Amino acid sequence: MKTAKLVMGIISMVLSVFVLLQSCAAGLVNYLEANGEVSGSAGLMVAAFFIIAGIVGVATRNSVRKGGGLTAAGFYLAAALFGSMLAGSYTDLYLWAFLAWAFGAAYIVDAFYDADTAEAVKWWQKFWFITLVLIVFPPAGIALLWISRNFALAPVRGGDYQSPATLRYVAYP
Repeated sequence: MKTAKLVMGIISMVLSVFVLLQSCAAGLVNYLEANGEVSGSAGLMVAAFFIIAGIVGVATRNSVRKGGGLTAAGFYLAAALFGSMLAGSYTDLYLWAFLAWAFGAAYIVDAFYDADTAEAVKWWQKFWFITLVLIVFPPAGIALLWISRNFALAPVRGGDYQSPATLRYVAYP
């Protein structure tokens, strides 16, 4: 999945420039027509979220912790929300919103997928199928995430990390 994260990050960084230029044109059209739409501004937000998520995804692709992937997923899902709700006459924004949703779903699945326990599983418990169902029909994808044995839904602590409950508090005189 490291290579997929790198590819998705590079695609979203390059795509953000294209979305930015399209959004400037859409904003200019909105201004000249005086139609009161905010699709150009929404496109600027989508472009910003794409570049932020791409940078975070590329920078944290080798991390074993979930924070970077979930942060990138959050930015992708925010881009999908902005793009789908505020597209207006800028219909290309629906395409970019769907792509952001797909990238965000892939990052969420990767954050919870445990490849070490992926031995003989049924076809509906495989990584690719759960990702596809999460993109196409999210409630079923969430249910598959929940019942699959290959997804670690609780964080695993390892290394030298100590939770505040295990730290000893020392009173200094």
